[in-house]
Amino acid sequence: MYKLTKEEKTILKTFKDFRIPLIFKDDYIEHMLFIELLDFDICTYLLENKEITKKIFNEALNGYRYFMEDIDINKLDNDALKYYQMCKDVIRILIEKNFLFV
Repeated sequence: MYKLTKEEKTILKTFKDFRIPLIFKDDYIEHMLFIELLDFDICTYLLENKEITKKIFNEALNGYRYFMEDIDINKLDNDALKYYQMCKDVIRILIEKNFLFV
């Protein structure tokens, strides 16, 4: 179903293993829900080659849209900025592997 490259697998595994920066935990609940969706659903489904439904796909894109609009990257430290970039990478992989939903 999903043919992941070694680089994509590394990105997804690194995201799952990375400690969530405090700024994302203390901020809005929507941010944590988005991050949990990426971690527990999107990354897991992609790595385990499980189907991502259109509903989950759309939830991830909606969460991503809000996340991107709401985060001020000028307030992020190096770890938070790296995590922010990893969120973008996970979404990019999600879109590339599920292009039929776009």
